[in-house]
Amino acid sequence: MNLDTELSSQLAEDAANQIIEAFEKKANVKNLEVDFEISSGKMVDKNKKEIKSFTSPNTWFKFDITTEESLSKIQYITEKLYSEDFDIKDKESMAKAEAEDEKFTLFRQVIVSKLNEERFHTRLANVIRKICFNNFPPQLMPINTINFLEIEFNTKDDNRFLLVIQKMARVDRVTGEFMDSRESIQEDLISEHNKSGLDFNDIIAKRKAEKDPRYEMVAGVEKRQYIFDVQCEISADYSFCDREKLIHGISSKS
Repeated sequence: MNLDTELSSQLAEDAANQIIEAFEKKANVKNLEVDFEISSGKMVDKNKKEIKSFTSPNTWFKFDITTEESLSKIQYITEKLYSEDFDIKDKESMAKAEAEDEKFTLFRQVIVSKLNEERFHTRLANVIRKICFNNFPPQLMPINTINFLEIEFNTKDDNRFLLVIQKMARVDRVTGEFMDSRESIQEDLISEHNKSGLDFNDIIAKRKAEKDPRYEMVAGVEKRQYIFDVQCEISADYSFCDREKLIHGISSKS
């Protein structure tokens, strides 16, 4: 595989456009997340100091590839690139692997650079306000800064899920301690699922019928995806509009 020809500028451009389109079509409250602090209407860090430079992620968007051809091609390249065997004792093999990794890293940076161009800003801000802030007015939250920091492409595999075990609480009235089994059942659930193909909740019902004490207080299980085909780290300014500027803007229009 010749990365110099495969990782073209046009592929980066198409990928950036498809990520923006996915942002508009696929973003929802589960795959577009924000985490930040506000003080007196301004973004602040953990020390309550106003943030001036947006270089740390506070927004995450993740999605799976469906019809996006360019993103599918990049995922295919990722799979080929990182599935190739090389001898860590062979300097030439190691040098080739490192060079290819560097080329792919630079290519992802080109996509990031394109995503940060002004042409996409309004579309991104509109989606974030709609999904994360219930259509908060742009006059109050302009989101003047949106910086993509990192784009990660993941290969297709089955190890993309966490099992969230739901348990009922039973407390000893004398000691105040939980009485349910603290032994993990996750490994047993995955092993049985891979072996029999049974749904996880069917396995729980089966274990309960078998009087397995580990499952006595288990209410159910949720299969939660935590790795997606494309994962984006973003830093954005969610500060509120300056009150004086807002008043001036309203008065100038009247």
